[in-house]
Amino acid sequence: MARRVVAALALGLALGVGARIVMRLIAHAAGLPGSFSWGGSIEVVLFALLISAPVALLFFAVRGRVRAEARWPGPATGAACFAVLAAWPPPSARSALEAADDPPALAAALFLGLFLLFGAGLEWLWARSREPRA
Repeated sequence: MARRVVAALALGLALGVGARIVMRLIAHAAGLPGSFSWGGSIEVVLFALLISAPVALLFFAVRGRVRAEARWPGPATGAACFAVLAAWPPPSARSALEAADDPPALAAALFLGLFLLFGAGLEWLWARSREPRA
């Protein structure tokens, strides 16, 4: 169990770093000047940790009850997380979306891809945790 908690936190950290990179790509595509703040970056990473750790632990608890040999439950979980956050974005994302001049299609595509990767990571961790240890 402790190994899964550490894996969930590591995956959340990767999600946060990935989110920060996606935000930078979106700003670059919009032609905005480059800016960086430790506070903003830490906020993004901590938010990702706060949402991903419980999602990952819930996924690990439920995944054993899903009778699926396919690898779809992980990416489906990532897509569900994206859908919830797209419907109810956090305040920092809401203000960024309001300030953007162009439609948020690029942001949606990049963040959906990121959350699908998060879900694939969940599925990979689940599969690894079921492998016999040598």
